[in-house]
Amino acid sequence: MEKKSVRIFLILYILVCLAGIGIIFATKENSLEVENRDVNNPVLETKYEACLEIKDVEEESSASPERSPERPSTSTQSILNRSALNTEHMAPHTNLNTETLLNVKEQEQPVRETIPSIFVTTETEISTENVPNTEPVFTKYNDSNELIKRESEISDIENKTSSNPMENNSQELVPVPMRSPEEELIEMLECIVKRNPSLASKTQKIYNDIYIINALLMNRNTVVLENFRLSSINVVEKITLWEVLQACKEGRSIDIDASSLDPIDRVTFFYPQNLMYNPFVVHAMLTYYNPNNISNISLSLLQFDFQFSKNIFNEFQIFKIVKKLIISRTVIHTNTLNTLKDFSNLKELSLFRGTILNSDGTDDIASLPKNLERLLLFGIDNDNVNWALAGLSSCHNLYEISISNIDFMDTYALNNLKDFGNVALFSLRNIVFTGCPNFSFLEKMSMVKKLTMRNIFYSYTEKFKVNDLDRIKQNIMYLIPESTEKNVLDEYLDIVNRNKEVGSCIYFTNIDIDSKLYSDLELHKIEPREWKKHTIRIEFVNNIDYFGLNSIGIEFILNDLQYWLDINTMPQTTVVTEALLLESLQCIKFPFLDIRTINTITLKNSLNNVFKESAIMNILSDQIMKYAKNNWVTTLNMVSLVPSVTIDIYKIILFNRNMRDLANLNLFSVGFDPGSTEYKNSNETSNIECYKKYIQKNPNGKFWTFIRIENILKFA
Repeated sequence: MEKKSVRIFLILYILVCLAGIGIIFATKENSLEVENRDVNNPVLETKYEACLEIKDVEEESSASPERSPERPSTSTQSILNRSALNTEHMAPHTNLNTETLLNVKEQEQPVRETIPSIFVTTETEISTENVPNTEPVFTKYNDSNELIKRESEISDIENKTSSNPMENNSQELVPVPMRSPEEELIEMLECIVKRNPSLASKTQKIYNDIYIINALLMNRNTVVLENFRLSSINVVEKITLWEVLQACKEGRSIDIDASSLDPIDRVTFFYPQNLMYNPFVVHAMLTYYNPNNISNISLSLLQFDFQFSKNIFNEFQIFKIVKKLIISRTVIHTNTLNTLKDFSNLKELSLFRGTILNSDGTDDIASLPKNLERLLLFGIDNDNVNWALAGLSSCHNLYEISISNIDFMDTYALNNLKDFGNVALFSLRNIVFTGCPNFSFLEKMSMVKKLTMRNIFYSYTEKFKVNDLDRIKQNIMYLIPESTEKNVLDEYLDIVNRNKEVGSCIYFTNIDIDSKLYSDLELHKIEPREWKKHTIRIEFVNNIDYFGLNSIGIEFILNDLQYWLDINTMPQTTVVTEALLLESLQCIKFPFLDIRTINTITLKNSLNNVFKESAIMNILSDQIMKYAKNNWVTTLNMVSLVPSVTIDIYKIILFNRNMRDLANLNLFSVGFDPGSTEYKNSNETSNIECYKKYIQKNPNGKFWTFIRIENILKFA
């Protein structure tokens, strides 16, 4: 019985010992797991980063000599953080003996090697920068009381570490009350009204109108202003509606620097297309710029509707200072335009395509600015053209009138003007006339220096209809000279005969005109003024293509002494001529044929004909010979600006016969065509043979000179 009891006791004793040993090994393995797990534990990373943040904060405060002596080194902080993490897991087992802690220490070196290199590197750099002496990496705890004391110190450091970043972040992350775009917009409008009480009566319903608010929000990024700067790259600055409203809310006006290296040349106001007229928007746009420095800038208004704002020009100072005003695609009342008559600074007024002029039908007389110098009418209705022209009688300083792109225009208002005062530049371009135009108004332009009439569509033989507009503009037959004597409509006959007298009654020194109009007005009869240089350019339609009318010009320049005439074909590039152009050149009469002072003529040609290389020079030569009828032409120079242009060799014989005073004939870059003309006598045959032999001896010749010897032109 006793043996049995002893046996049981021994078994129990062995079990107790095994349990104790198991506890020791379990504690050791648990410590290793804690170490390995905490290496990449987010808590460790957070505490480590917190220590670095507190270091940066304290380094910023270290600029002053008052540095806290209690601040532990960065190396110490990292040690304490790791110790604190280990302690957190070990806190429930504070009764462990010193041997257990020593066992944990023995495992720290391999665990240390598993920490990511970024932590080790950063920790080393910081500790090297701030702590010259190397601190021990691990701390040995002798007893549990020392461990508790160290844990308390670590808690204090953690509190310090976690407090400062939170204080900084709390200032940066203070929640800002968010306002909706509607609230922000309404605040803008309210501020604008406070700054401009005159808007209050016009805007009572806008705040509560959801449609208007939504329309403004939809157009918040719409470009409403463009600044065009004069520079090498022509910079265009764009400003949105929201920017304009914001500036108006703050009471800011933009100053324009006129002395800038790239000054603003033109400012364009675009009212949003899908936005109904809004006084807020108009006010904000027209007050965006400080008007003091805008006088020399061209101001453009596009897409506005001023039909209910008849006093708009008087409400804003910018219109009273600006010198150039352009109105395009805008609805405006005629009375509104009449308010400009008292604006003495306005020098140039332009009414462009899409502009609609409304009127009350009573007292609808135009009153344009008294100091107006330039009037430009482009693409507007014929009635609006006549209304504007009727107001020119009060513009005594008017210098230029330009009318272009008008469909079915008449000459009623032009012929009703008593005179054109000091107008020096008059231009008609891309005009389709209704009925038979009466051009006798040109005789009233006594001071005009340059007359431009290009792409003028009209007919003496038919009446144009509105439905035929596209067909008319694509038919070049309305732009070329033609004989219409037999086909003129009876009701047009008087006007046709009256137009033929214009050429002998005008004294313009610079003319640019269609060949048809030149012929119908008989401008070849024009008499040049003494001591004045005269330039006449005649436009000949060559063909019509995708880009529109393709024409060439022949320019006649008579010098001020009226003895030298230059004839130049334009442009100065190779132009392939069509048969229709050649016919026009043959039938037209060149200018200055009746004067008796020309002795030198120079022709510069840039035209070519692919079918016959000598066609152009032959036609021009025939026309030049006509000058010898009334003038003693002694020198003729003919220059080709394009290769492979020739002249019929028989033309030399004709020059000799028809220009009896011609002493010198010079040909530059012009070849010879043997031709097929039958010669009239043996002398001509002999001269031609001499010419051909000389040319054969000089096959590469580019310059040919003939002089008159014994009444015959011979090679020099």
